[in-house]
Amino acid sequence: MKFINEEPCIIIGRKLIVADLHLGIESKFYKDGIKMPSQTKAVAEKIRRLVEEYELSEVIFIGDIKHEVPGTSFQEQREIPEFMDSVKKSAKVRVLSGNHDGDIERMLGNKIKIEKEIKTRNIYLTHGHIWPDRKFLECKTIIIGHEHPQIEFRDALGYRFTEQVWIRAKLSWPKISKQYRLKKKIMLPELVIMPAFNRFSGGISLNGRYAKTKRTGNAIGLGPIARSANMRSSDIYLLDGTHLGKLKDLVQEK
Repeated sequence: MKFINEEPCIIIGRKLIVADLHLGIESKFYKDGIKMPSQTKAVAEKIRRLVEEYELSEVIFIGDIKHEVPGTSFQEQREIPEFMDSVKKSAKVRVLSGNHDGDIERMLGNKIKIEKEIKTRNIYLTHGHIWPDRKFLECKTIIIGHEHPQIEFRDALGYRFTEQVWIRAKLSWPKISKQYRLKKKIMLPELVIMPAFNRFSGGISLNGRYAKTKRTGNAIGLGPIARSANMRSSDIYLLDGTHLGKLKDLVQEK
């Protein structure tokens, strides 16, 4: 497993792992009065560049290919099949469904099989919005998206900005054992939470107001796996690899 400097994606062997594309989000912006040109072609070119630069053979999208939910926008219907055809010119493509991907099977037809989870080597891939199959317990690492993790920085004058981050966390034995009815204690996989590939899709400032309102125990996160991790003791990394420390030390108290 290799993290790419300054890029929100992972390489496993010769596979590129990408989460949370949210293609078509510009339609939502337009409805809200913000005019933004489509970024779909630029995203496809960026992925193809990464495939070529690192000599990869496969791209795995782990959920939230599209943005509109519920339903599907005209932009998504037109651009997502074209996007997949473009990426497939450079590498094999596999797609895991996320909570925004309700209509993705119809859109892609027979071109790409839509899957829920993938095990590759000793790593389990899933979007993160539902409980994964118990097979993930056999792996060393589970990688999810869905959370769009960010860290908020604030100075003494109150100026704020956010940065996308990676999260590496330990799963909570009591929560996992209860969910999967485990009687014998085992070594649980490490949880890795990916930042969203689409920077325009927003995120959650884990150390900001959200953390302070959701700090009951360690239950910080949107999906069940994230909420079953010891998030406050998780390690936080910027996209350039800078280790910011533990989340509990980054929570802003004021």
